[in-house]
Amino acid sequence: MVQNGVIVKKRIPWIDVSKGWAMILVFWGHLSGNGDNPWFPDLITSKKVVYYFHMPLFFILSGLTFHADGSFKEFVTKRVRRLLIPYYFFSLYGLGKVVLSIINPKAIDSFHGELITSPIAQIIEILFGYQGLWFFWALFWGELVLYWIYRCCKKYLPLIAAASSLMWFYCGTCNTGFAYIIKLFPFFFYTVFQALAFVSIGILISDFLKSLDRVGALQMLLVSGVMFSLLSTLLLVYKQDGMQKSVPAIMAAIVGSLFVVAFSILQKKLATIEYIGRNTIVFYGLNGFSIATARAVFFKIIPVSIIAENVYLQVVAGVIIVIVSCVICWLATLIINRWLWMCIGMPRPMRKEMVV
Repeated sequence: MVQNGVIVKKRIPWIDVSKGWAMILVFWGHLSGNGDNPWFPDLITSKKVVYYFHMPLFFILSGLTFHADGSFKEFVTKRVRRLLIPYYFFSLYGLGKVVLSIINPKAIDSFHGELITSPIAQIIEILFGYQGLWFFWALFWGELVLYWIYRCCKKYLPLIAAASSLMWFYCGTCNTGFAYIIKLFPFFFYTVFQALAFVSIGILISDFLKSLDRVGALQMLLVSGVMFSLLSTLLLVYKQDGMQKSVPAIMAAIVGSLFVVAFSILQKKLATIEYIGRNTIVFYGLNGFSIATARAVFFKIIPVSIIAENVYLQVVAGVIIVIVSCVICWLATLIINRWLWMCIGMPRPMRKEMVV
């Protein structure tokens, strides 16, 4: 579509809706934080189930709109602007925790998070991509590799997707040998396999998904729902770790993602979820801050002991905290889109866009 002589890519609503639901799943998965989790002890299983597919879903959705356009220099420049600048901008939250750990260490303890290292170590880890918003770096590395694969050997994409999927599972579950070595590389380089695997899968199934009508989407919803239920149950029941779980884990990631896509295609206009999907950079970048803030406020009002003793109260509390977190991110999105657009790699908004 051309507007005022400028080519504007038309957005596909169900892709934005799918991203919105994926973002909601990220919030839910982060409810319990990364530490000892005194708040939601009975929601651990739901977190595990969400983790089976919610990030692969983001990569698959990225693959649906992937194009290796322009020169490699132009391609890299766009990805730096859209992925790496937001990584460092939103990492300011991590640096804020460093400052807080110096000023008031007890406040950090109240988050029940992972062990905080020294302030200098924290800063180095953030700057060199050893912690924090890994998705930005993963997609950056994955798309850089895919640029050349897409241009030079696209016919091997299914093989590359399969091999990368196995490497993703291996690196994610093993801490010895090659997996240990590659995790020492800076800038989350080891996550390239997850991005490469699932963005490739998104590219491969893009035409199929975009051609689905409502009947086809309903069929995919039912089939993927049944398959994901069986696979996630298998992964939960089978406790032993190892590569023997790789195929069920990869399949669960794919069919879980397809379930969300089918669900999104079948829905009618969902302005709120679609808005979240269009602004996932901000919502993802601030998900840790917003969840921690909403959770702290909620449990200042209602004691943890009351919620933690009842699973239904935990579900209700979780939903409320996710909603409040989304409101925080929505307010931040208004500010960032209006005044800090360059920090998320966006062009200066036109006056009309500012009003909207």
